[in-house]
This record gives sequence, structure tokens and C-alpha cells, in this order.
Amino acid sequence: MTLKVTFLGAGGSTLTENRSGLGILVNNDLLLECGDGITQKLIKSGDIDSIEIICITHLHCDHYIGIFTLLWHMWIMDRKKPLRIIGPQGIKNTIETILKLCNSAEDMASCKVIYEELEDTNEILSIKSKYNLNYGKMDHDPLTFAFKIEDPDSNKSICYSGDYKPNKSLKKLAKDCNLLISEATFPNNLANIAHEHNHSTALDAAKIGEASNSKKLALIHISAYFKEHLEEIKAEARSAFSKEVILPEDFMVIEI
Repeated sequence: MTLKVTFLGAGGSTLTENRSGLGILVNNDLLLECGDGITQKLIKSGDIDSIEIICITHLHCDHYIGIFTLLWHMWIMDRKKPLRIIGPQGIKNTIETILKLCNSAEDMASCKVIYEELEDTNEILSIKSKYNLNYGKMDHDPLTFAFKIEDPDSNKSICYSGDYKPNKSLKKLAKDCNLLISEATFPNNLANIAHEHNHSTALDAAKIGEASNSKKLALIHISAYFKEHLEEIKAEARSAFSKEVILPEDFMVIEI
């Protein structure tokens, strides 16, 4: 059996013609991030009714702004199945406050939304689900977590970094994963700026991928400022990662 990963959206904080808001679909039932436009892409892929869990790494708008159109769609379409939203402390209050500001009436909510807020700790912890779901805190502001999803059926795993400055926790979390999905916001000549703002370069991602014995490396969240330099950024990663490096575009599917 395989573990299927669909990059519904692979863009950075600003979008490009080939990469929109962040959203990574695992099989057809777990969504990592819910950026701008992900609702429509889930409709197009045919998976919108299958989503059971949404994991949000942190509360910067490019990582979760699409949750509002997604919930609105689910309620309008009279979804009954509960939805789990997992993320950092404050996610429940943030989403519910914005829903109220959008005049989303509580009585229109056809399905129960179950919020699970992650513990602010430097340890690697687990969450109960159909997957073996682990998380670890990253160096980023606001509070940010990376996730590792292991599929018991296929015995395959992915690790998704969210936004981060290079740290030992991600190396530990990603150990032996089949696919490491990492932000690569800046090219390496701007590493000092990247780290100052708690972000990473493709070379940083490659070093973590190599040190963690990850089998493949996918680079996302690349700033739109560098969209003309993607092959150079990929080459920087390949200089430090001995296996396959992937630059996903929207709707790319990887089966591992």
C-alpha cells in the first residue's frame, strides 16, 4: 500500500500563478494547513466531504485563512460528520471570533467542530487519531508546530515542518520519514535574513532532511520574490541532500 500526498496549494505568504495558498492533503481525510483557495481545490479534487482532520501549524493567515470558507461550505451543504481542527493554543478562540465577525450564525453549524489545542512544550508528543500523529514545537513566532503523520496501513510517514528556523526538534521529528515537506522561504544567500525572521532556506531544509535520514524532500512556501530562481533553489538543496528533491506545484500528487 502507499501513502498519498496531494499538494493542493504549495505557495508562500504571497501567491504565484502556479502556487496558491497552503494545503497538503494526506490520503483523502487529513489536511495540513488551510490557506486561501483550498475549499475550491478540495471540491475540484472530490475530497471535501472526506476531510476528518485539519492540522494547522500556526496562526499566520496564509496557513489558516481558508478555514472560514471551508466551514461555511460544509455548513451550507449540511455536513453532519464532525470535523477535528488541531493547532496551537488560541486556535479555537481565533476561529470562533472571526466567524462571529463574519456574521456566521451558530445555529447554521450543521456539523460539530472539535478543537484540539497542542501543548506548548519542547518534547515530541502524540495525538490520538487513525494515524500515528506526532508534533513538535518549532522556532517561529507565533507559536508553531511541525507534524509527523505515520500511516499504519502502509507503514509510510511524512513530516511537515510548517514555518521554522533550523532546530534539533525538526530533525528528531522527521527521523526516517519517507517524505519531508519543508518550507524554503529564502535562497541561501539570504540565510541571515531567513533566520532573523525565523524562516529557513532550501539548504537548511536539505541539511535537516539528510541528518534525519528522510527519503525524499519537498520544498514549499518559497517566497514569490524568488519564483524565477526555483531551479537555483532546488540546486542548493541538492548540494546537501543525497536523495530526491521535489518542488511541488498545485495539485501535484506524490505516492510513497
